[in-house]
Amino acid sequence: MIKKLISFCMVAMLVFSALPVGAIEAYASDTSKESISNDIEIIKPYVEVTKEGTIRFKELPKGFYDKYSLEELQKHFDYLNTLSEAGDITINNDLSIQKNSISTMAVYGKWTYHWWGYDRKFTNSQADDYVDDLVTAAAGATIVAGLGSAFPPVSGIATVQAGYWALLAVRVDANNEGNGVYVAVTWALIFDVEPL
Repeated sequence: MIKKLISFCMVAMLVFSALPVGAIEAYASDTSKESISNDIEIIKPYVEVTKEGTIRFKELPKGFYDKYSLEELQKHFDYLNTLSEAGDITINNDLSIQKNSISTMAVYGKWTYHWWGYDRKFTNSQADDYVDDLVTAAAGATIVAGLGSAFPPVSGIATVQAGYWALLAVRVDANNEGNGVYVAVTWALIFDVEPL
């Protein structure tokens, strides 16, 4: 445990010392649950499910596409639509998403699909393992193949900077008070971490 903590601290120090202050502030800003919920509620009225069971935008107000990084959300919709067309998921009219495969793991252990991104609950030990995975990703600045299931399949997540992984590791570690954590990641890679 001590070796893991020392390793984690060393990687975080190296990563954060190499980042400009503005980059760290950008990762840390607007990641509150309220901020995420606000963006989701603003965009939701402009999202619809087609009769074919795919998800798309309705006509958007001018400036929305750039302001809310909707290019990334469109990539997320494209991914969800591929899964829907393959029969792996069902996108319901209320924008909820149902996986069509049987899972032996209840709420813990897998990322849950949402129109806006993904969320997941981690037990205490899963959160500890997730911190290790995040530190590994931060050290290499990319997601290696063996860690793929630890990260939600958000478009572009494999190429995010090491600082993102290091900050997320710090937030997961700080919020894991022995009962695990809840992690949500939106289409714009904004995350929220809450203790369980």
